[in-house]
Amino acid sequence: MGNTILPRGGEALRMFLMAERAGCRRREALGSIVAERVLDVAALLILFAAVTWSGVAVHIRLRKRGWAERFARVIRPFVLASRLLIGRAGAALLTLTLAAWLVEGVISGSSAGPWASSSGSFMESSSSC
Repeated sequence: MGNTILPRGGEALRMFLMAERAGCRRREALGSIVAERVLDVAALLILFAAVTWSGVAVHIRLRKRGWAERFARVIRPFVLASRLLIGRAGAALLTLTLAAWLVEGVISGSSAGPWASSSGSFMESSSSC
């Protein structure tokens, strides 16, 4: 909830709440948050390296077997057709798509059904008992 008011404000709020609930100092709570973020960065770097390495390995194998050229022949028509989306036509289609999603969201939100009521949870409002 703190992130909606201030970006990364949730981390500061979490530090205060965690320190209060765990009965520790704020520095210790902040240290655990920093450690968690360091682990997040390390995991993302490992995943990025693994995906990059596997992509390069697959590309090398495809080139050695001559499949890269065949793959390029198959994929080329799709790429060329997608190039039409660049420019005014693409901007117009993007605008129409966003408008369609907006209308769909408004319709879905206004007709959400019995679970949209404030009288209870979905299971309570949909039961026939």
